[in-house]
Amino acid sequence: MQANFRRCGVEIVFISELLKNWPCDWKQGNYRQEVNRICSDSRDVQKGDMFVAIDGKKVDGHDFVHEAIVNGADCIVVEKELAVEFFQNEEVAVCIVPNTKKFYAYACAAVRNFPSQKVKVIAVTGTNGKTTTCAFISQLLTQLGVSNATIGTNGCYVNQQKLSDAPKHMTTWDANELQQMISVCVDRGIAVLIMEASSIGLENYRLDGCDIDIGVGLAINHDHIDEHGSIEKYIHAKLRLLELATTCVVDFNDNTWFQASQNKGKDVRFFRVEDYEMISEELTNMTFVHLDSKVKLNCRFSGEHLTYDVIAAISALKALGYSLEEIGCFTPTLALPEGRSTTQEVNGVYVVIDYAHTPKALQETLKWCAKNCQGKLITVFGCGGDRDRQKRAMMGEIGCYYSQYLIITSDNPRTEDPMVICQEIVGTLPSTNRIEIIVDRKTAIERALKLANENDVVVVAGKGHEMYQQIGVEKIPFSDFQVVEDFKKNHFLL
Repeated sequence: MQANFRRCGVEIVFISELLKNWPCDWKQGNYRQEVNRICSDSRDVQKGDMFVAIDGKKVDGHDFVHEAIVNGADCIVVEKELAVEFFQNEEVAVCIVPNTKKFYAYACAAVRNFPSQKVKVIAVTGTNGKTTTCAFISQLLTQLGVSNATIGTNGCYVNQQKLSDAPKHMTTWDANELQQMISVCVDRGIAVLIMEASSIGLENYRLDGCDIDIGVGLAINHDHIDEHGSIEKYIHAKLRLLELATTCVVDFNDNTWFQASQNKGKDVRFFRVEDYEMISEELTNMTFVHLDSKVKLNCRFSGEHLTYDVIAAISALKALGYSLEEIGCFTPTLALPEGRSTTQEVNGVYVVIDYAHTPKALQETLKWCAKNCQGKLITVFGCGGDRDRQKRAMMGEIGCYYSQYLIITSDNPRTEDPMVICQEIVGTLPSTNRIEIIVDRKTAIERALKLANENDVVVVAGKGHEMYQQIGVEKIPFSDFQVVEDFKKNHFLL
């Protein structure tokens, strides 16, 4: 029987309780020992903890079992046979499970008494638009009087107030940190939790300890091929949400979601952009209507990609039981998350700062800006180092197609040479005086702003909300917003 008291917000459970529903090969030790915490990083282990060895992409936790034992682990969970010398201390409990990533997610939830079971959970996946869709769902629920929280790329927000940054800049948090934050949100009385579900998080089972009521599937496009190895594996990771969610709300026009949802035996609902019609659209506002109900929806931003995110958010709320009439009156209050098509005017020039870092996202942002631009469109962007190289030339072609002037710069070059990345983006584009490489990102943004005249649009893409630039292994403070703000002060507010 599970203990009915807590220590620092964590349920006191026994090893046997965590393992009773798991196939395991018990090696040694007392399975009636208490477990204080669950750890996957041997450096964090303290006396009384359970260390779960996870074979990651860069580091294999099985190589650090000895360190975990030295640091005080009372129990070791592995998925590989290990050398006998590791377990000469017979007081250390040791067992083998088939999948330590999956077990880790379950155990992190179990020691906190499965906090996600106490609230409604919505998880959103897709290549682009996860952060924005989650933000729209949260804002609409707040307007409807429903206490809620979001967990994702930008951190954790409870009722629109920031509670925490995202650990290690993750979209889908590590299972331990995720369950801890869900528990905090539950203690604060939320009724609905909205989470971003990345392909990497889904593939690594980080959400497997969560009871997901509604899964939202946005369009799947090219991304993270370097992480998954192929587009097929990337898609497979995304589709795991169909297995985890009780009800799924997916894009009818995305053939991947449509085909995969046919034989799942789940409650699957579809949303379609074609069910709505645009009435009016400018750079900073739009009005569209639901064709059947004739409900008009007004927003203080515009763009096909953002219309899509609004419709996805509305569809998620409809799955919760709200009518379009109830939801529609609150769309004028929707605000974009920072760094998602954030628009400001600088001396008659419209500056759009956007997180677009995939081919599809860049295309949608530039297409929207080109459509509403009365002058010339000037674009500044780069691609991350140590990431998917296939998309670089693709994004260069997109930038060249839509922009009257294109400046290629660094993003987060990491351990790659930023000039080489820029050259790969330019690829086989024709030699022209309207394409320029400026490796220093600050200089590149300033160059774009100096080139711009009244009614021009300057798009700064790739980093959005990020407050750093990673060069080598070092993260240096950097903000696209701050560069624009400093330029404005130095040139127009003297």
